[in-house]
Amino acid sequence: MTVPAADPSELDGELLYNHDDGFEGGFCWQFAGSAPPYYGCFGEAFDLGPGMVEAGAFWLTQIGYFAGGSMDCYIWQGGVTKDPSAVLCVLPGIVPESIPFWPSCERSDVEIDCWVDGEFTIGWWADNSDQACQWYACADYNGSGGDPWTCIAPGIGYPTGWEDPSIVWGTTNSMGIGVWWSEGCLVHPDGSGDYPTIQAALDAVADETYITLARGTYQGEGNRDVDFRGKSVTVRSRSGNPENTIIDCEGSAADPHRGFLFHAGEDSSSVLRGIQIVNGHAPGPDRRGGGIRCAQSSPAIIGCLLAGNSAAYGGGLSCFMSSPRIDHCTIIHNHAEHGAAIDCELASPVIRNCTLSGNQAGLGMGAAGGIECWDYSTPEIYGTIIAFSVEGQAMQCWSSSTAELSCCDLYGNEGGDWVGPIGDQLFVRQNRMLDPCFCDMALGDYHLWNYSPCHQEGCGIIGAWPVGCWETQEIAEEREGRAARGSHGGLSVSVTPNPLTRGTTISWSAPAGGAIATAVIIHDAAGRRVRTLRPVVATASRTGSAIWDGRLTDGSPAASGAYWYRVMADEREPAAGRVLVVR
Repeated sequence: MTVPAADPSELDGELLYNHDDGFEGGFCWQFAGSAPPYYGCFGEAFDLGPGMVEAGAFWLTQIGYFAGGSMDCYIWQGGVTKDPSAVLCVLPGIVPESIPFWPSCERSDVEIDCWVDGEFTIGWWADNSDQACQWYACADYNGSGGDPWTCIAPGIGYPTGWEDPSIVWGTTNSMGIGVWWSEGCLVHPDGSGDYPTIQAALDAVADETYITLARGTYQGEGNRDVDFRGKSVTVRSRSGNPENTIIDCEGSAADPHRGFLFHAGEDSSSVLRGIQIVNGHAPGPDRRGGGIRCAQSSPAIIGCLLAGNSAAYGGGLSCFMSSPRIDHCTIIHNHAEHGAAIDCELASPVIRNCTLSGNQAGLGMGAAGGIECWDYSTPEIYGTIIAFSVEGQAMQCWSSSTAELSCCDLYGNEGGDWVGPIGDQLFVRQNRMLDPCFCDMALGDYHLWNYSPCHQEGCGIIGAWPVGCWETQEIAEEREGRAARGSHGGLSVSVTPNPLTRGTTISWSAPAGGAIATAVIIHDAAGRRVRTLRPVVATASRTGSAIWDGRLTDGSPAASGAYWYRVMADEREPAAGRVLVVR
């Protein structure tokens, strides 16, 4: 994968390296000297105590043979008092960008996010085994000194394994390799670690510190209702995966608790990353923000998962007079009277590449199962999925609020997708209304199938999760053939007549082992549910049909235009298609 250089302005740590900012040489292994995964690598060792390696800094050069090859970035244990050993973290398949020609060396920063407890070596390995060197590791011959390493393949005339590169290339004081480093502390759910609770750690540490949470479930006082108190601190999971590190608020109407509170002017230097927050119930008279509450503060909330939280406003997250950055978050199965996923009041959040699904707005009259905005709010939303809200429409804007959506997919929301103030943004700025094709929503897997419309050229990945399940070429060809024949998800479907003037029959047949439909749902062009039909099913022949008389739920005739049917089976959608109504 091509990883652009990380933006130093978004890195919280301090850039540390051992060279003197000047380079006298460049090193590379190729042919017999390069064999995966270690032989031919270069590294630089540090002993900085416990903390977080936020990113690696790699100074590289080339002499004209660079052709888009890749490298794997590693952090190994040890390297100062002992040889490098166990791999602590690895980021494979990195394609560096903008490598200059010798004698220039230029730095590329690659975000790694790796917790270390003591001395470590950071470096990279590139596969140059069958070609000339793609690029070279810049080397400092005459600086004050560091701890440089290379790993040498056997049988090429040098000692084998980890060695100082000086034995190959002559005196070498350090490699052009550094780290973006933040001192940190580690908290465990059982109270062990550097501090007994998350709140205790936040109260104790200085600004620009990482608080890293070990894997497990955090409960009780100090691990819920966590208050950042205005500090520029990052609280993150050790693994970076929110499924492994859970804040269980254990909240209820009788005993309300949320996950995190930002209300002391926090800005983007206050970061919450890679944490799951569940079972929050918003406290206070206004009951805003079941999982997270931002009030007059604008933190960065990255890669988090908010599930099963509830509030009056903002079941997952509430923003009041705030402009938080909400990036690559998953907000599912939350409940609120308004804004089941996110509620905004006098707020301008930036929401990028998030997945909002299965949230439920408790009040009708246009309440949003996804995002709801009040009082001149102006959220900016990019690359986000809002889908399958149990009640409520995808989005609503009240009181002079506006929202701009780009590369967003709104689909299957009970109260409508592109409705209300955002209704004119469908098909604008690459917005769409298509099934996102989650791998297995029932099991909580929101990765995308490889054929998902949220994984296409133009916008890249839409939502918080990349492609995680693939079909074979044979299955893809069969699926495309079924679609061409009017067969969807294993069902062969026909709609006759189509267009309709008075009524139409939606019929289908299922193969052996296929789904038996239990309902047919009619949606208007904006995604609002306008009618639910109960089909007549012949189980023995695995066929069924439903008649739509062209009327809405209230009995009024549907206006001319395009409508969509969804054939449902056990809460799954094995078939969908379009019906035209002509009056």
